[in-house]
Parts: sequence; structure tokens; C-alpha cells
Amino acid sequence: MKKRNRDFPCTAAEFGVSRETQSPIKMEEIFMRSRTWDYIALSLVILGAINWGLIGLFRFDIIAVIFGGMEALFSRIIYTIIALAGLYCFSLFGRIYGSDITTPEPHRHGHGPA
Repeated sequence: MKKRNRDFPCTAAEFGVSRETQSPIKMEEIFMRSRTWDYIALSLVILGAINWGLIGLFRFDIIAVIFGGMEALFSRIIYTIIALAGLYCFSLFGRIYGSDITTPEPHRHGHGPA
């Protein structure tokens, strides 16, 4: 199993970048592209959550109102995109950007067992 750089969510080979042409700028561009998708997906999930909140509290489906009813093709496409964004957000569990912060060791006063 290849060891991954913890600063980047994937290896260069997974993006089709060879080691010979790989540069720090190229890897940073790949990292930023991944972050952009993360923000887009997270925004869609938040919009979906707001829509479900409106449905639960007021029986008001804002997606259906804007895009022509729940059975309209465009509404169904929007619902599907939001669902795919939710599935994509599962990948955030393994690579949250603050993950390089380590949990500090408990501070012990004195020496020997407590």
C-alpha cells in the first residue's frame, strides 16, 4: 500500500500526474481543485438540509416551488445532485482539512503513577 502525503487527499498518480512532471505548484492546484469540490458539495448538502427543514416544519418544499413541482424533471435532477453531493461528503470523514492537528498528550504534574 502506498503511503500518502497527509497534506493532499490523493496521490499524484490518481490525477494522472507523473513523478517527472510533478511540481509543488501542480500538487497545490490539485489540492485546491479537491477543496473546491468539497465546498460545492458541502453547500449543496446545506441547501438540502434547509429544504428538508422547511418540509418538516412548514410542509414547504422550496426546490419543488422553484423548479416546477416535485415530479418535474428539473426538480428531480436537483434532488439527485444534492443526494450525490451528500454521498460525496462521506469522503470528508477521512480527510478533514484540520486533521494534521494532533490531540495533545495529557499533562502530568510530578513523576510516577497518579
